[in-house]
Amino acid sequence: MTAVLIIMTAFASCKKDKDSKNDDPGGGGGGGGALAINATVVDGNDYNGYIATVKAMMEDDYDDYAIASGKYANGGFKLNLPESVPARYLYSFDYIFEEDFEGTISDRKAKTGDVWIVAYDREDDEIGEFLWTNENEDVWAYYVYVDRNLTIKGHESWYYSYENEYYYTEYDCSFTKGWNILYYVEKGYYEELFTTKKPSGTTLKWYYEDWDWWKKSPSDRQHPFSKMRKVTVN
Repeated sequence: MTAVLIIMTAFASCKKDKDSKNDDPGGGGGGGGALAINATVVDGNDYNGYIATVKAMMEDDYDDYAIASGKYANGGFKLNLPESVPARYLYSFDYIFEEDFEGTISDRKAKTGDVWIVAYDREDDEIGEFLWTNENEDVWAYYVYVDRNLTIKGHESWYYSYENEYYYTEYDCSFTKGWNILYYVEKGYYEELFTTKKPSGTTLKWYYEDWDWWKKSPSDRQHPFSKMRKVTVN
């Protein structure tokens, strides 16, 4: 499970880089510039020498693309996400949300894309990823790029016949053009929330997860919104 996203403060005339520390880079506002990620990884010194490079990856229909990269050293990494993202790595919210959504999306033509943070060894082979979550793993955070201001308020639910239960997802998101942080919150086994408001009392940290041979390819993924669809409606 996963997802986090805070709206960074926009500077109209003087665009400044924003700094994402280990827990929360700030709050309020939204995009408007490059974004600096400065991450300290839990038990991060254990991976010194094993992880050589860290890249922020996006993808289109054909390939993956590193929009930022940096060295892994001293138990952490630094990445500078660019001010803008090529259009081919973005897709519309019409693609993400289906007819079971009840609520309002201020602009369905708005486009979005997210990054995932991948670890590479000295041979430049992908070996794992970095996750931003809390100790209980019931709150996750993701960096998401949106090409215009956007609000999403509403919910969706679907029936899973195998467990004879309804799943309920709530959305309370206010995106600003540029980079945002999206929070995914597990409110219960059958209930979840996507929000751009950081849950109170939550401490988020960076964790490294190694990719084993049996795990999915790093390119076999979806946007956090659609990725969280645990089940297929029956």
